[in-house]
Amino acid sequence: VFTAGLIMFIAHLPAGYLLTRWLTRKVDCEKTRKKLLYLGMFASILPDLDLLAFYFVDNSQRFHHEYWPHIPYFWTILFLFMMVYLRMIRARSITFQVIWIVYLNLMLHLSLDTLVGGIYWLHPFDNSMFQLITIQPVYNWWVWNFILHWSFLVELLITTTAVVVSRLWRQLFRIMAFPGQPG
Repeated sequence: VFTAGLIMFIAHLPAGYLLTRWLTRKVDCEKTRKKLLYLGMFASILPDLDLLAFYFVDNSQRFHHEYWPHIPYFWTILFLFMMVYLRMIRARSITFQVIWIVYLNLMLHLSLDTLVGGIYWLHPFDNSMFQLITIQPVYNWWVWNFILHWSFLVELLITTTAVVVSRLWRQLFRIMAFPGQPG
């Protein structure tokens, strides 16, 4: 079984964009929707901040999906605690929406990592790692094993969808067609 420090290369942020855009589709205020979008996108990459500890503290000694940011139980307990607390203090509905957006983007990240990276979904009750696809080492540089595997098409599909939905392709086309001109 081949595992690497970084599994999802490009899809976490675009997936977070798509999810948060859908979750905030009925928010009337453009400024609020934009802030929620940035928050959701940040939450969609938040678990991978454990890569700092993986590379700079732990010296890559254990798989970074074993750290607490990649443990669903941690986020679920925190989410439930926050929801109960917010009910107790009678927080505004936007605060609940913020917590939901963060939590769902965290779970999206972990779900995407389950594809080829593996996540401990039942921890601390069971230490089984759930992984849908095992990528065998074929190439010397571990990155090629992931990029040249068919599962990378899922990442390309998510990223392409986000580019199309965001209409970013229009700006990219203008930049390529008229270099040096403002987008």
